[in-house]
Amino acid sequence: IDVLELGCGVGNSVFPLLRANLNMRVVAVDCSPTAIAAVRANPEFDARRLRTHVVDASARRSMESCVDDASVDAVTAVFFLSALTANGLRNAAEEIRRVLRPNGVLLFRDYARGDVKNADASSQFVPGERIDENASLSSTSNEQTYRRSDGTLAVFFDEDELNDVFASVGLVGECEIVTHSITNRKLGVTMDRKFVQGRFVRL
Repeated sequence: IDVLELGCGVGNSVFPLLRANLNMRVVAVDCSPTAIAAVRANPEFDARRLRTHVVDASARRSMESCVDDASVDAVTAVFFLSALTANGLRNAAEEIRRVLRPNGVLLFRDYARGDVKNADASSQFVPGERIDENASLSSTSNEQTYRRSDGTLAVFFDEDELNDVFASVGLVGECEIVTHSITNRKLGVTMDRKFVQGRFVRL
């Protein structure tokens, strides 16, 4: 099974996947050289099963040099899409379709509108600030977009937005909103966190 992991970070998803699936090979990409270096330094790193690349997967045709057309069975994206501008999301969607084999699947989870950190018009994504949809950030169209203090984005999606993006590049599937109750025992506070997850197929 050949898998492409987008926004792999330091490998928190990659290594458990490889550990649980001995017949799996992974190409892991991230825009951070520091993150990719951490993956390569991990004691579990095995170059026979894991290839890593420093890639900005939000750029148009960004992975042509490292991932061939129709070469992977699955693409995974865990809290990756929310870090992209609208243009970056479209570019990533096009690349996902390009690299998937027929019947290959995209699997993702990300931030959903209505999450406790995005509950109403006065909410603030902490740490960060809400971006005014009219503030000439031309590459971002989602009004529920926040900029963290380190400059990275956090976008809160609804199902229709992501359904439309992936349908526009020829992927078939759907999203759903899932809710998890998280308790901070120290503070005695329980929060309901909402996430959007999806499964899309290249026919």
